[in-house]
Amino acid sequence: NNRNFAATQTLMGALLFICALVFYYFSVLTIDYRDTNLLDLGPSDPTHYFAQAKALLGHGLPSVQIGYDKMPSLWPAGYPALMLPWLKILPETDSILAPFRTNQTIGLLLLVGVFGFYVYLAMPLTGGFAALLLVTLPGFFTFCRSPLSDISASAFAVLAFMFAYLGLKEERRWKIYLSGVFLGLSVNIRLQSIFFVPLLFAMALFPVKG
Repeated sequence: NNRNFAATQTLMGALLFICALVFYYFSVLTIDYRDTNLLDLGPSDPTHYFAQAKALLGHGLPSVQIGYDKMPSLWPAGYPALMLPWLKILPETDSILAPFRTNQTIGLLLLVGVFGFYVYLAMPLTGGFAALLLVTLPGFFTFCRSPLSDISASAFAVLAFMFAYLGLKEERRWKIYLSGVFLGLSVNIRLQSIFFVPLLFAMALFPVKG
């Protein structure tokens, strides 16, 4: 009976996760950006992110160039650095898609990571529900198809809390260290992520079992 119950939970969790992937595919991955106004990055943050990424690809220093004037960027270089693989993969004519492809990829990895986290904890049904809940959040799929840095910073913050939890639960110091690395990466994308530090300290100082 226990085996049948576990198998049923695994099957239901997998089906829910497949539903989440299907929703993500149609709501995020199938967007033709050429038929939208999203490609117009405008004079705001996305333009600076894209300029930083192009500068990193060209000479390795994050900067923003307007005409002949070049100035250091006021934004962290974490998110532009994540664009570099897509800038190398995409043809030059499609390079403007790099921030969008980056967020689509990170969103997919975050979705898989959430489900994998609960599967690792032997809670596949909960993982299926968590993945489905995450993918249907308007904020999630909106930022996954945008050129902004919110989803990448959030993904690393989520990984930080995951590994902090696993490190405390399993008493593995290296997982807590890895949590700090992920939080540092999140801060290097969005400086506001530094406010998660007190929460991680609270998890470490006041661990609750069960």
